[in-house]
Amino acid sequence: MGKDNVILLQPETKSKGKDKGPEELLKEVKKDMGKVALIVSIMAVMLMVVFYFSMKLTVGSMEKKLTELYPIKNQVVILDKSVGDLKTRMAKIEQLPKETRRMIYENILNELTQKAEYLSNHLKGQDKEKLVRIQNMLKEIEDNMVK
Repeated sequence: MGKDNVILLQPETKSKGKDKGPEELLKEVKKDMGKVALIVSIMAVMLMVVFYFSMKLTVGSMEKKLTELYPIKNQVVILDKSVGDLKTRMAKIEQLPKETRRMIYENILNELTQKAEYLSNHLKGQDKEKLVRIQNMLKEIEDNMVK
């Protein structure tokens, strides 16, 4: 191995024998910072465009969903009205036991009145007078129940 195979590498310098001063370095740094600012602003604009279109798609899908909800809202209103009607009917049904009891009592009173009348037609004397009084009392009770 001889000296013929050895290659010496030396660093290259851009300056042609002349070093740059601080003012020239400052100009180059400002020039580079301007490029960086330009790139950052372009990226910001691109991000805003992407954000705009993504928001537009989101708002469009939300609008579509809202238009789909309008018929459902109408159905809810109809169901609410039906529930109100059912509540009214249930209140009437709850009153039925009272009405039924009143009707049963009226029937019993009518039956007793008819039996007392039948007996008063077949009896004589004091018994007949007592049955007439009983009929009058039953009639009063029936009148009070109707009120």
